Amino acid sequence: MFCKNCGFSLKDGTRFCPNCGARVEQVSSEQPAAFSQLDDVGRPERDSEPVQLDRSEKNNGSGFDAGIEVNKQDTGSNIHMDYTMQMPYTKQTVNNQTMNSNSAFVNGQPVAGVAAKNKRKNKKLKYVIISLLAVLVLALGVVGGIVLKNNLHSGNIKSSLEAGNNYISQNKFSEAKTAYQKAIDLDKGNKDTYLKIRDEYVKAGRLDDAYYIIKLAKQNGVADMDAQLKDIEGKFQVEAIEDTASQNQDYALPMDVTLKLNGEEEVKAAVDWNKGAVNTSKVGTFEFAGVAKDYGRPVKLTLKVIAKISSVKGIMATVNQGEEYKLPEKVTAVMSDKSTVDMKVTWSTAKVDTSQAGVQKIEGTVSGYSPKVILTLTIKPKQTVSGNKMGYIKKVYEENGKKYIQVDEVEWYTGDQAIEEAKKDGNAEKDENGQYFVPDDYYMRDNTHDITTYEVTDSTVFKLLDLGGASVSAKVVTYDAFKTASVSGTSVSGSQLLCSISISNNIVTNIEEQYRP
Repeated sequence: MFCKNCGFSLKDGTRFCPNCGARVEQVSSEQPAAFSQLDDVGRPERDSEPVQLDRSEKNNGSGFDAGIEVNKQDTGSNIHMDYTMQMPYTKQTVNNQTMNSNSAFVNGQPVAGVAAKNKRKNKKLKYVIISLLAVLVLALGVVGGIVLKNNLHSGNIKSSLEAGNNYISQNKFSEAKTAYQKAIDLDKGNKDTYLKIRDEYVKAGRLDDAYYIIKLAKQNGVADMDAQLKDIEGKFQVEAIEDTASQNQDYALPMDVTLKLNGEEEVKAAVDWNKGAVNTSKVGTFEFAGVAKDYGRPVKLTLKVIAKISSVKGIMATVNQGEEYKLPEKVTAVMSDKSTVDMKVTWSTAKVDTSQAGVQKIEGTVSGYSPKVILTLTIKPKQTVSGNKMGYIKKVYEENGKKYIQVDEVEWYTGDQAIEEAKKDGNAEKDENGQYFVPDDYYMRDNTHDITTYEVTDSTVFKLLDLGGASVSAKVVTYDAFKTASVSGTSVSGSQLLCSISISNNIVTNIEEQYRP
């Protein structure tokens, strides 16, 4: 027998369907549940013969064979009639299965079971369609997300590039570099981004920055960058350096050179030279080409090979105690052909201490000359100076927590003494009466141009001339204002600040700009 609800095949006596759980009516497997008989409840088992109605009553024109068989049975007081409708015999195909219209079976299976099976198939098909739609929606979402993400990236790159360009126009190159790096980080493989940045740097004349950007693109795997690097390299100016070597001297080309990137930042750059060994057997001038490999800058070395150094003249120098002494950068070398050449010298110390009086010997080294070069420096004891001086202020500076002025002292005379000193020098003039005179009643002599250093303190009084009133007067100013005037000059002294200086025990107590009519 079969379940009425789902058509599942059941064993006789089953009370509940194991497939759908429906209660099972006990129906004989020989009589399918799809067609129930129209019996009265509780009738006894039929054992009478059916009564056949007249054939003319069977077909009522509706398409059905409306014949009815009537089973009569006498139950004593009532006559029970069993009617069974006979459907017209037709064939139908359902889901590629053949069934008879007057049969409750399809290909040997109950009609109810076929319907349930088809229902399950339709349900599965529904789930498949829903799943496909879900996958489609998900795919559209992913594609839309990718497109949105790409659009956002493009917008962010564009805004970062515009920010960098704006900084370039304001000469804020550090900020521009940060903005450009942000654009690059958003898409390191975007070739167009690198080229746009390069173009902005080239327009701004910053070829070193442009070269760096294209080199960064190449490092990040962007294709076709070698030609771009070559193009920028062709725009660089040649970095020219010079050096000198002695004949037959072992000479090695310098491993690096100092470059000034974009005319600002100084860096040490390793150089690849087109030649490895240098032949110094012949006297002459030779050129060597190379490239600062990390920066793409062409380098040219001009090497002058000169006769071998026979000797280097020692140096004698004198300085006053406490005064600054600057070591010379070159010394004079006597060559094997009797000529002299100024050679670079490297000293054993970078700065000389002159705080103590005495004699110092400082050693120096000259390339191609094995003996040491000796500089003998005599530091004269500081003399106690007091009184008044006149001179041009050459420098105002601070050192080791103290303040100093350097003065080019002059001789200053007024009145009759000015005339007498001018006559000695042949500079006195005569008036119409044959009398000697000097213009403006002063005479100044500056024959030595020696520079003397004096210390100033917080107690030193600084004065500059003030021409704002009816008469010229000296006005007290700060140390900083005086220092500025010593560089830029004043309306009275011009670019040379001439001052009278009062000194007590080598300390300046008062310094005042000198008025000259």
